[in-house]
Amino acid sequence: MRNSVILFPLAALALLVAACSPAAEDIVRYPADGLSFAVTNDGWKLAVYHLPAAGEARHADPVIMCHGFTSTSVTFDQGDGRGLGPYLAKLGYDVWMVNLRGRPPGSYPGDGSTKSYGWTVDDYIRRDVPAILKLVCDKTGARRVTWIGHSMGGMVMYAHLGQTADERVARFIAVSSPLWFTDLSDRLVNLARRARRWVEPDDGLRLGFITRVATPLHMTSLVGSYLDLVVNRANVTEDQWRRYLVNGVVNVSGAEALQIADWSLRDVMISQDGRTDYRAAMRNIRTPLLAITGKVDFLAPPSSVLPIGEWVASADKTVRVFSVANGNRADYGHLDILIGRPVTEEVFPFLTAWLKERE
Repeated sequence: MRNSVILFPLAALALLVAACSPAAEDIVRYPADGLSFAVTNDGWKLAVYHLPAAGEARHADPVIMCHGFTSTSVTFDQGDGRGLGPYLAKLGYDVWMVNLRGRPPGSYPGDGSTKSYGWTVDDYIRRDVPAILKLVCDKTGARRVTWIGHSMGGMVMYAHLGQTADERVARFIAVSSPLWFTDLSDRLVNLARRARRWVEPDDGLRLGFITRVATPLHMTSLVGSYLDLVVNRANVTEDQWRRYLVNGVVNVSGAEALQIADWSLRDVMISQDGRTDYRAAMRNIRTPLLAITGKVDFLAPPSSVLPIGEWVASADKTVRVFSVANGNRADYGHLDILIGRPVTEEVFPFLTAWLKERE
């Protein structure tokens, strides 16, 4: 009887581990010779993947692509030729896809002075972005780059440009990057409130593990309703969605989550110490800007993106909502605007046309 009591939980654990193991075809692997590391001024190593121009290179600035809050470079390259990264590389662009701190195969200092968790959005803005820009400019010899940021990957560039007026950034494309938080869904507001109650700054939120557990076991009542906030599931193929969940969801810092929760609940975009108002500083931005989002994006709804055109000082600025009403084949959500079914026919050509007009 005692052996049965012991064996049952062990067998259940073995089944859970087996269920959570991703299939080989769902694991994204990039060529090792395309990997570089940007080193921040506090010692973090950030993984940066290079996709060189395929065929004849365009006379264009390098393109840097930066992911969102819980994501990785898989947002731009799913490892099978799909994604905005391979799409632009095939057109002759020199593409560099970044992974901000805390994402493998990057590493933290580990010398006892810095914890593996506890970083903030301020660290992305003040330390990671400058390190990435320096790496790409040093590697390519370019004086200017194009920055394409998805979600928080666009928010950190808004903050960087507002603070620095960095002339190295010649063009800026913000994809589903919210800067106002008054129209968030009740589920997101509840998540932010729970974060305030349950999360400590030095916590590591194991979102990658939770996602891997929930996906194969179809625990939709627990996690599925929240995953639906970030994607229009009708607009992605099953294999695209699996690849993203296996490779594109990572653990995040408690301090980072608390800072974003604070922004969401107070409708602000400020530094952790309260001294810097990143949103107000956006009035200093004069970089050519394209901001897009989808009609059914619950994290960056049109109401949180459309006013950007009036907020920044750029003379060259374009704002676009991808929806059936605007002539598209689908109403796009937060992630499927980059990994959805029709993106290579609708979203990517639109972004490319904007880039070509400004080379």
